[in-house]
Amino acid sequence: MLIPKRVLVVDDQRLTREGIHAFLRMIPEVEWVGEAVNGRDAIGLVVDMRADVVVMDVQMPVMNGIEATRRIKSEMPGVKIIILSGEIDYLVDALAAGADAFLVKGGPPEFLRNALCSA
Repeated sequence: MLIPKRVLVVDDQRLTREGIHAFLRMIPEVEWVGEAVNGRDAIGLVVDMRADVVVMDVQMPVMNGIEATRRIKSEMPGVKIIILSGEIDYLVDALAAGADAFLVKGGPPEFLRNALCSA
């Protein structure tokens, strides 16, 4: 029996969060468990929602996605983090912080699906 991966979406843009949520509903291998608007809130929600995977933006207020990734991975290394950013310039920093995958916003939806299913 398939046990869906529990996914937390972190992005300060509501439209992006809602779009990802709608996309996740079409993938039986994943279960949307919540959302956050900044990295600081994401850290607490990863534990509260028992997330397996975090889809994380980079540029957010309060705490950016790079710092949140670093903190989540240091405390919970088993949580997979997929950085989803509009800027490829963050690739090196995201991977250095412990991100498991880096995707550019606007890319094919299949890339996100593949990253989620292989996380």
